[in-house]
Amino acid sequence: MKRVSSVCVALSLLAVLTLASSAALAAVQPPVTVEVTNPVAWELSDYIIKFRNLGLLLGPADYIDLIFPTGTNLATVTSAAVTVPATVTTYTVIGTSLRILLAAGETIGWGIDVTIVVEDVTNPAPGDYGLCVGTSTMSTICSNVVATYEVTMAVEPAGGGTATDVSDESPYEASTVVSIKAEANAGYRFVNWTAAPEVVFADSNAAETTFLMPDEAVTITARFEPVSTHALTMAVVPVGGGVATAVSGADSYETGAAVAIKAEAAGGYRFANWTAAPEVVFGNAHAAETTFIMPDEAVTITANFVAVCQLTISATTGGSVVAPGEGKFTYDAGQSVSLVAEPDDGYRFVEWAGNVSTVDDLNAASTTIIADGDYSITANFEKVPPVSTGCFIATAAYGTPGAEQIDVLREFRNAVLLQSAAGSQLVALYYRVSPPIADFISGNRFLRALVRELLVEPATWLIGATVDVWRNHG
Repeated sequence: MKRVSSVCVALSLLAVLTLASSAALAAVQPPVTVEVTNPVAWELSDYIIKFRNLGLLLGPADYIDLIFPTGTNLATVTSAAVTVPATVTTYTVIGTSLRILLAAGETIGWGIDVTIVVEDVTNPAPGDYGLCVGTSTMSTICSNVVATYEVTMAVEPAGGGTATDVSDESPYEASTVVSIKAEANAGYRFVNWTAAPEVVFADSNAAETTFLMPDEAVTITARFEPVSTHALTMAVVPVGGGVATAVSGADSYETGAAVAIKAEAAGGYRFANWTAAPEVVFGNAHAAETTFIMPDEAVTITANFVAVCQLTISATTGGSVVAPGEGKFTYDAGQSVSLVAEPDDGYRFVEWAGNVSTVDDLNAASTTIIADGDYSITANFEKVPPVSTGCFIATAAYGTPGAEQIDVLREFRNAVLLQSAAGSQLVALYYRVSPPIADFISGNRFLRALVRELLVEPATWLIGATVDVWRNHG
């Protein structure tokens, strides 16, 4: 006897009937749930009708009608009996209905399960069933029982994963949309869904999908297949430069899987790029968070980091650092960085101060520094001292400030001496000590001639001979 699927219905009996008969008293109290189990492929077999949570009290004069779908042949029924708790009944076939009567002395009480077995029904047809309950003194109360069908979930191969009826309401009416889900075990992946008999899947290749319930019981199978996995090793260069992780935390992956990875630099380092052995395809080898495609072999993924240094650049009053600017700047260790200082009007650059061991020229406003540590550098400026337009000793020697030799000396002073700190200091010293000397020689013709011939004229000749050199330098 095949009992593969069941049909559920809520039977509401709307009246409470009291019978005066001492042999039977019928009372109806909702709810009554009825299940109908029918055979696969509508073969000749038994029908089992089950009352659940019965709200009836039936006696010998009362009856239960089972109404089968049109086309069902009840002429071949060999027995129909209420087996719990009554064991003796009679039945009458009325078209496609089967009326079952309790035997004398038999009763069905309240709140119990009752099973009715109908054996050897021929040619049962799909469709709705009906159930009627009545007594000899009351109108028959009927309810439809809609055919429903069982879903069996299966997996292939065993151990490949799990298959779940997400709706979890089996049995289902025909055309019900049923949600299902497949989950692969470690070492397997989901392939597709199959069904026996065939059904309509929303997407048979999706692990989470739906299918349309047929008008018969069905077995839904989730198919899995073994997958090839390979070891993943994460590494960093240099050691201590940072950390490299696979985001999922797993240490092996399927061939072809997109694996998310992440690099985080330690203090004093920056992330540079990803490399792999053997080579792989990265989403972006220069991004700290990216993906790669798992090859068909074990692989080592390396996060490469670079040490960095911080330069703190500042300037004193009187100017500014225009390259790289003023503030804090980060550079790769060993990088050459240009330093350019620019004085304000009335000021001149003096020197670079601070951590200057790798500065190329301390006294040059434009120079370079090698960033091999965390350094603080300051550009020092000073006011340009006031400059006298005269040349005291030369003027005294020639007796006039308009001599050609004095113009040469004045140009050299402005173009060369005043452009450096040392030269400016020399000029300032000259203006402090030269006035009394000029006064001394101005009244002595011999001394004036001597200063012209031995001091001023040789100096102006030398300056004139090298004019191209110092003018180009300036």
